[in-house]
Amino acid sequence: WPLSLLRTIAVDTEADNFNNNWIKDCRGRDVQNGGLADIFSNLIVLTIALSPLPITLEDVQIREFATFDTPPLKGARPGVLVVEKAPPVDGGRFENWEVPNAPTRSGCYRISGGTKVHYKMSSKEVPNCTDLLSFSKFGLPVPSFLLPVDTFKNILASKIQESLKLMYAGGLVDRWAETGYQERMGPSAPNASFYKAVEAVMR
Repeated sequence: WPLSLLRTIAVDTEADNFNNNWIKDCRGRDVQNGGLADIFSNLIVLTIALSPLPITLEDVQIREFATFDTPPLKGARPGVLVVEKAPPVDGGRFENWEVPNAPTRSGCYRISGGTKVHYKMSSKEVPNCTDLLSFSKFGLPVPSFLLPVDTFKNILASKIQESLKLMYAGGLVDRWAETGYQERMGPSAPNASFYKAVEAVMR
């Protein structure tokens, strides 16, 4: 990924600063930032249309971080573990988060029991870039006759590819100074202590 590890983690941490237009067919995105009290975690509610199908998915995830001076995986390097997990409630209070009620409108489904694990580390070969390993598992509460698994995989792959193009076109990589992230990474910013920890594993 053509951003340094520090900038990559800033994009994950400052989730409310992320531009919804960088996500292909995004229909809504709400963020609750936890800050220091919640170890810099955040809660994200993403609604995305599976066009051309008349289906909309809602993904609710709590994103948490851990820095590793000693890699947790064989062959990896020091880096940051990012875990995104669906809260085990359909709505209401969970820990320090307010989880919205599951959608009830026709054609909109909430992804259930989802877990995504990403390990991000500074690239060994390309300066100011990030290598990452990602694993995901989640339930798709949509009848298979409406959305076969292979069809879903193809749509998801296409949306990821298109979203990456939108991030490039939107200036996330080559116009970083205009995105507002840098101001949130300064020494007096609320999450400054976390960014110092990330810098430590980059040395």
